[in-house]
Amino acid sequence: MPDSLAFWTLAVVLVGFHLLATFRRRWYWPFCDWPMFASAPSLERSEAYRVRLRLGDAWQWWKPHFYYRGRDLSVMIAVALGRVEAGVVTFEQASGNLARAARAMIGTDSPGVDLARVTRIEIVRLIATPDEAGGFAIEEELVFGFDPPRRGPPQGAHA
Repeated sequence: MPDSLAFWTLAVVLVGFHLLATFRRRWYWPFCDWPMFASAPSLERSEAYRVRLRLGDAWQWWKPHFYYRGRDLSVMIAVALGRVEAGVVTFEQASGNLARAARAMIGTDSPGVDLARVTRIEIVRLIATPDEAGGFAIEEELVFGFDPPRRGPPQGAHA
């Protein structure tokens, strides 16, 4: 522990401000200049993207082994669709790139899913809005869908 008088004076001042802010329930500097701590987050509307797989007659959400792969794909989709809204690329270009990325991720990280049974892949936007009961209402909106990669030998291949 430091034996400096300046250290202990500064420590007492900071602890004093902290106690004052805590007991008076007021925001004082240096406790109020950090946005993530200074106020409660407000959620008007939140969006995320998920991948839905059609297996035969049933639908199933894609659940990768590594959680961050789903999050990363959601961010990639949001960025690509933002570029479409900004007019940088067309929807056809963005959807083709996203379909290739989703096929690659699903093909390499889909534990417990028989990929031969997948007949359709869909990108779904989930929109969460607060409701009166204090929870969230989640609305699903289909962004686009595409076919999975073909299995077996390529077309026109001779044995």
